[in-house]
Amino acid sequence: MASINTKRLVLGTLAAGVVVNVVESIMNIFVLAGTMEEMFASMNLPPMGGVAMGGFTVWAFVIGFLVVWI
Repeated sequence: MASINTKRLVLGTLAAGVVVNVVESIMNIFVLAGTMEEMFASMNLPPMGGVAMGGFTVWAFVIGFLVVWI
């Protein structure tokens, strides 16, 4: 079995994570903002805070890692 090139895995993970974050940001700011505000208001929820945004950012890099590794 071939060994994993760790340097390429890390660089690929960073690149994929950045791409996922940029796409998610564009979708959340320009496409889904109104719908999300209406949905949160209908469920009596406050707007998303910094902890949730940080969690989604970390999750994007996890997705990037899985995409590169698989």
